[in-house]
Amino acid sequence: MPSKLSFTFRVLDVFRGCVVEAPIKCRYLALSYVWGGIDQLRLTKQTFPVLTKGNSTLDNFHTATKTVKDAIAFCQVLGETYLWIDALCILQDDPQDQKAQISAMDLIYSCAFATVVAASGKTANAGLPGVLAESRPSSPSEIVDGLDLMLTPRYSIFSISESPWNARAWTYQEKLLSKRLIIFTNYQAYFYCNNALWREDNVVEDNALRLEHMEHLRLQPESLQASTHFDSQLSLRAFSAYQGALQSYSTRKLTKDEDVLNAFTGVETILSPALNGFRWGLPNCCFEAAMTWRSKGFFPIARRTNFPSWSWAGWKDYTSPIIFKCNSAHVFNNDLRYQLGFSYGYGAEITWYQLQDDESLCMISNEKPHEFSPSALHNTVRE
Repeated sequence: MPSKLSFTFRVLDVFRGCVVEAPIKCRYLALSYVWGGIDQLRLTKQTFPVLTKGNSTLDNFHTATKTVKDAIAFCQVLGETYLWIDALCILQDDPQDQKAQISAMDLIYSCAFATVVAASGKTANAGLPGVLAESRPSSPSEIVDGLDLMLTPRYSIFSISESPWNARAWTYQEKLLSKRLIIFTNYQAYFYCNNALWREDNVVEDNALRLEHMEHLRLQPESLQASTHFDSQLSLRAFSAYQGALQSYSTRKLTKDEDVLNAFTGVETILSPALNGFRWGLPNCCFEAAMTWRSKGFFPIARRTNFPSWSWAGWKDYTSPIIFKCNSAHVFNNDLRYQLGFSYGYGAEITWYQLQDDESLCMISNEKPHEFSPSALHNTVRE
């Protein structure tokens, strides 16, 4: 975690039993789980004095959810001192602290040594099966001719992809940005990183399953570093990563409509240097291409208020992933150049009109190089 932050980065000390300000070069685990709409212990201005007071018996957390308690126990077993949990490390009644930390989700999860994932249930009381004794059913076993034989669940990897955790919008960037995932399901635990997927019932890396079911780590920050000049290949890679991320994110569920962009902030932060920032979820440097978004078989009748209709964020209840009429290869092969929030070129997919003072429309020509600023959308319309 960078030493200079715009907010106070807190972690839970699982041995002292209190929330503390993270020490310099702090090694910590992060928890990714589904809240599920239940009441749970949270860090607020009222609970702050209690939760920041050391208590090795963890009495301060006796009202915490089962998932939180299991995560604390897991860290203790591993010998890891610090654990980051959103409900306990972000002041939940301080909008400024919430905004600052939501904007830094890319740092919080990418800097964590590993992310502990609760993929076993629909609420924060589902727990982490297997952490505590007898917390999950044991597989049938038998000794035959001196061999210990055990029945393993078939296709248990689907317990991850089909879990409520994998369907929530907030958990997408948590999964995407983490270096390592320790995933707890009802059947077994998994360890996943860029190189392999390890399972309790397997003693070797299972790369086939990793590629087939867990190919979600599409953002590679080191390959998307911004250069000092316009780099079409860099933007091509970034826009392709943006398309893939949005396809996975768009069908996920949110409790609060106003969080649709907040839960995507980590992805935007990673891609922003190569795409020159975002406006209402659309990248500035290839804004016209991004405006061609659509969802196959989707009739847009469910609107999100307070979001523009021309953005994918302005609609909800997608039944199929978002796709683009103008894909990245088409954009860059047609000599379109995007720089500093303006688009230059010809053959654009969209005809733009400027709304005049008398409410008449004046077409912005696409036959010669022109300038278009996404910031002018309040008086610009598309065809």
